[in-house]
Amino acid sequence: MAWLKVTIAPEDVAKGLHTHLQEKFQSVAMRMRGAKGVAMFGPLDGAGEYVCYFSPGCVPLVGDFLKARGATECEAPAKDEVRLLAGDADAL
Repeated sequence: MAWLKVTIAPEDVAKGLHTHLQEKFQSVAMRMRGAKGVAMFGPLDGAGEYVCYFSPGCVPLVGDFLKARGATECEAPAKDEVRLLAGDADAL
């Protein structure tokens, strides 16, 4: 399975859509306490476009939800370019 990413435009970041997406994912992650390989990562710097990355373990659980929000397949992000937003830190 591939990683997924959701890119949020600056004008939508200004509306708080990145926070909404993170909150929704956190609520799912909390219900799956201890789920290995399920995580959401975000940029270190929130300026400009905001790209959220979702580990491959997310696909069976919330893949359809993410794809409905414009998620596309991508390579894993570089560890030094993202920070954990929710879920299993070891997923990266």
